[in-house]
Amino acid sequence: MKENRFYKTERLCSKKDFEQLFTGSNSFFVYPFKVVYRTVDYSEKEYLKIGISVSKRNFKRAVKRNYIKRRIREAFRLNKGQLKLLLEERRVGLQVVLVYVSKETQEYADIEPKIKIVLERLAKNASKDAGVDTSSAD
Repeated sequence: MKENRFYKTERLCSKKDFEQLFTGSNSFFVYPFKVVYRTVDYSEKEYLKIGISVSKRNFKRAVKRNYIKRRIREAFRLNKGQLKLLLEERRVGLQVVLVYVSKETQEYADIEPKIKIVLERLAKNASKDAGVDTSSAD
């Protein structure tokens, strides 16, 4: 059976980790997300950590911000399996922040395919950072 829980150990909570992510890390853009990530040392329980950010400037009400974050978390929770397997196989840790940059709320049906694209790119980039060539895998 697939493991679909979103564990507390998968949440990026530390202020220090956020600062390190935004100062010395890689990023790419998949609308409506700016994805900031960095590879870290592999740890058995904490090899994938994610943080979600929705700007207070774009969404004044906390209800709207939380609504968007719930949709993003749900899409991540349901689609993280392949990325976790790849990271575990390659023995690479990954810290990720998804910054929601759109000025309007989007439906879950619009967010989920974008999260899938983000996770695929993260898998490819994490493998590249670990020194593994994934171009011949297909």
